[in-house]
Amino acid sequence: MVEALRTELDILMGNNRNAVPGQEVTGRDFRDPQICPYFTCGFCPAEIFSNTRNDKGLCEFIHDDVLRARYEKMDPDDRSRYGFERRFLRKLNEYLEDLEQRIQRGHERLESGPEAVPVEEPAVLTDDQRQRLKALEDRVAELLQLAEKQGE
Repeated sequence: MVEALRTELDILMGNNRNAVPGQEVTGRDFRDPQICPYFTCGFCPAEIFSNTRNDKGLCEFIHDDVLRARYEKMDPDDRSRYGFERRFLRKLNEYLEDLEQRIQRGHERLESGPEAVPVEEPAVLTDDQRQRLKALEDRVAELLQLAEKQGE
C-alpha cells in the first residue's frame, strides 16, 4: 500500500519531490534505462505529437530536467559517447516515414476520386412506410409549433 502511494507520488511530483527548492538533486545517470534519451538531448516526440492524429501515447521513460541541463553543458565529444543524438535522429526519421506514408495514402485516396467510394442505393419505401413517415413528420412539426408557443 505504501509502495503504491510512493509510486503515485513519484509519477505526479517526480522522484525528487522531497528536495529543497532550487537544489539540483538527481540520483540518475545518463545510462539509466528509465531515462528518456530523446528528452535528454532535445525533446520527446511523444510530447510533441500528443493530442494529434499521430499521438503515439505517453512516453514510458522519465523526463529529468536536471539530467537534461547537465547533458547540454557537456562537451559535444562526451555527448556523442551516449549516442542519444543518433537514436533521436532515427526516431524522428521513423516519424517522418510514417507521416509520409500517411500523406501518400491520402493522395491516393484523393486521386481515386469519389467514384471509388461505394454509394448505397436509396431505400425504396412501401406505401405504408411513406404514410407512417409523413405522420411522424407532421407530429414533429406540431410539437415544434407547440414548443415555440410555450417558449414565447
